[in-house]
Amino acid sequence: MAKRRVRIDDDPPRLLRASPHSADFDAIRRSYDDEGVPRDLHDVGADAAAAEESAYTSSQGQALAREPEAISHEEQERQTRASREKRERQVMSPLYELDRQLEKLESTGFYKNGKVKFVRKLLNQLGEDAMRSAVVDQ
Repeated sequence: MAKRRVRIDDDPPRLLRASPHSADFDAIRRSYDDEGVPRDLHDVGADAAAAEESAYTSSQGQALAREPEAISHEEQERQTRASREKRERQVMSPLYELDRQLEKLESTGFYKNGKVKFVRKLLNQLGEDAMRSAVVDQ
């Protein structure tokens, strides 16, 4: 009698879907009122789950041919977080130093608070722009 091996896999494979689900444009149109304003706010968690389901599958038949299994969602989140933290350290550190110098200027009382606040606002905008466009070497 031949022995059978049973493989128990707690996590199904995460494969890139060959044909992502199409958007339901009728449902999207119904979610807006006559003036084009959304009727209700979406649940962020439900949106994230729908995006995950649309992009990945556990079925070999629905997956892209000859594509390896994707990393787990948790690993993807960890790598994204690490990349974002590295980008923030490289891009924002000089701006944080400038902000500390602005605090020193404020504390002297020689400069108008409105002008210092204006410079700080410009620094914030500069930081936001830099974070959006920064590409960090791995």
